[in-house]
Amino acid sequence: MKLKHIPTDINANPLERTISAIEMSMHLTVLVESHRDEKLYRKLLHKKCNFRPQNGKYELIEFLSVLNKKAIKQVMGIIDADFRRISGEAKEHENLFLTDKHDAELMMLFSPAWENVLNTFIKVEKVEVFEKGKGESILDFLLKTALPISCLRWLREKNKLSDLQFRTQIKNSGEITYLKYANFIEEKTLALDKKALLKEVENKSNKPFFFKNNPHCEVEWKEYMKQEWDLGEFSNGHDILHILSIGLQKLWSNLGNTTKVSADELGSHLLTAYRVEDFKKTNLYAELAEWEVKIKPFHLLRA
Repeated sequence: MKLKHIPTDINANPLERTISAIEMSMHLTVLVESHRDEKLYRKLLHKKCNFRPQNGKYELIEFLSVLNKKAIKQVMGIIDADFRRISGEAKEHENLFLTDKHDAELMMLFSPAWENVLNTFIKVEKVEVFEKGKGESILDFLLKTALPISCLRWLREKNKLSDLQFRTQIKNSGEITYLKYANFIEEKTLALDKKALLKEVENKSNKPFFFKNNPHCEVEWKEYMKQEWDLGEFSNGHDILHILSIGLQKLWSNLGNTTKVSADELGSHLLTAYRVEDFKKTNLYAELAEWEVKIKPFHLLRA
């Protein structure tokens, strides 16, 4: 049998070397959107999997397309579903998999990990009074509070308004900065100021007067807020964690109202609390188990 030539010399470009390493690997390569996602899936998937974080889902899908064209069997990708199920968007590849719910954070929030994290920081009596007054759980309240933000994200998705930004990445450092949620979330009630939200998104996007100059966008946004949505599919996990951070500090915390637990810290606690047992109950796990049968002898799931 004639062996296929695989470029491994030092003169090969970085992409060629990466592809060669994946092609020669004896273990499955899992493409994920970020280093944070790597931390999550590294604890959930087989210990011999190789993880390659990408710079977001679009770069991941593009790289997976390149690898699939080379018919490399031992590779797959996992991305946040975002609005794909709501919009009816099909997957680009058989070996591309989507989270349950909107994103990885929502997938974890809709699991026992949520209660574990909440119980770490809340004063039970404060939460009981709040939930009784609202007639709903804290999670349901947070999802509904975030609806105007979710609708703005949907507006951006539907109309391809790439200029509207909800986060920015600082050059050279890689650090990500988010909206200043305290600018539009009232700290004592967690009421969301819609006009302040629009202004905050304009500031983050460096697009002053965007909605004044595009009044049809604001009209469309308000129409979305009147519709019924599956908030687990529609909401963004980062929004929920940021609003929770404010609520803990000002309303529910067992640490006092001067101690703040950031959204990133809450995300880290959520990741720690999320168990393989929780993951096994997801649709994502079931789809991965079905696909693993097709790629023997490579291992994907933990025994």
